Amino acid sequence: MSDKTPLSRERLLALEPENPALRAEYERRLNAMLETQLTGYRKWAWRVAPVFFLGACASFAMRAWHPGGLPPVGRAGFAVGALFAAAAAVQALRVAVRGTLRRPTDVRAATQIQLLFMVFGATIFLYATPQMGDLPHMLQALGIVVVFLVGGVAFLVQHLIEQSELNTRVRLLELEYQLARLTESVGKSAT
Repeated sequence: MSDKTPLSRERLLALEPENPALRAEYERRLNAMLETQLTGYRKWAWRVAPVFFLGACASFAMRAWHPGGLPPVGRAGFAVGALFAAAAAVQALRVAVRGTLRRPTDVRAATQIQLLFMVFGATIFLYATPQMGDLPHMLQALGIVVVFLVGGVAFLVQHLIEQSELNTRVRLLELEYQLARLTESVGKSAT
């Protein structure tokens, strides 16, 4: 049934009186599902992660702008690595400062950073492969490209599975809430 019809689900539910205690319990359970408080080792790990990523960023940046030894494509690879390490540091710092992990947004951002890093890394290796000249080095570079792409796809698939599970749990909670409201309404009208 379309939401524009006069008897849409939202309109019917809006006609029912809302129980504030029931609504508060629904909101509490929904927030617990979507936002996890960092405690114990997770809190420690999220506090260490920005330092690790900033160290990686500095290391990559120094290698990218070091004047000798690397061809331009190698320097570009380290520069891209520095940018992604900086993005990961900012994301980890946001979570560490907030003290909570917001599953839909924080996990999506981390997955996007990882996937884009893998795709850019694979692209740089594909660009560098013909410049290597000899077959063993070219095959090694192509093997690294496959690892980058498989790793990126693995992160993406894991994220999609987790998001699907989360969306299903949220929808089940909504149905449970609606059922409780309707049960309460039927119970009141029966008395």
